[in-house]
Amino acid sequence: MSQEQAFAAITKGLVEHSMCVTEPPRGAYVDDAGTLLKKQGGGFVVLDPHQDKPHSAHRIFVYVREGLGWPLAGPYMNTGKLELGGFEWCGAFMAYCYRALKPAIRKQHLASTYRLLAWCEGTPRKVALDAIQPGDVVVVGKGTSKRWGAHITICESVEQGHIRTVEGNGHGNLGSGEWGEGVVRRRRPFRAQAAANEAYIMHAYRFLPEDFGA
Repeated sequence: MSQEQAFAAITKGLVEHSMCVTEPPRGAYVDDAGTLLKKQGGGFVVLDPHQDKPHSAHRIFVYVREGLGWPLAGPYMNTGKLELGGFEWCGAFMAYCYRALKPAIRKQHLASTYRLLAWCEGTPRKVALDAIQPGDVVVVGKGTSKRWGAHITICESVEQGHIRTVEGNGHGNLGSGEWGEGVVRRRRPFRAQAAANEAYIMHAYRFLPEDFGA
């Protein structure tokens, strides 16, 4: 399977399905069944017993478990700290999208911007920024970011001076078109077109045919 074929598989419904995934409100937790919780004493209670799962952050469990094969220790909260129930899941979402990749690759190399660069640098997987294509994995960051970048996205289209992305754990346009936090669509500029303190494209990666398989 080529990356182009894998990207075509993504766009057959996964993206639109995922666009309903939003983070829970700050301070709230979501369990594996999708129930909204809050801490009380030494445990959790249902935040709103009448809520009809308005937040679908339980899908993050699926992205992490099926994308990276890592368990989440307990209810998910919107933090970046795994021990507190959080997870920086932009890489997990990308790994879930490309779950046709070999499991060892997804688990070992896709969980962070640092691991991606370490794996791809000096190989044909590292793509020149002027050669980005739809389906490429694109890492963005700011001038203050480490050299490996700060956030993992997937290129959906290439336009003049920027690309359009689909990304998890980001702020952007949700499936409803509203601005929110979750799986979103964004416009990501190249460095020359970026405004002050705006995240810009730092790295691009493209998987090789031998990366796919059981």
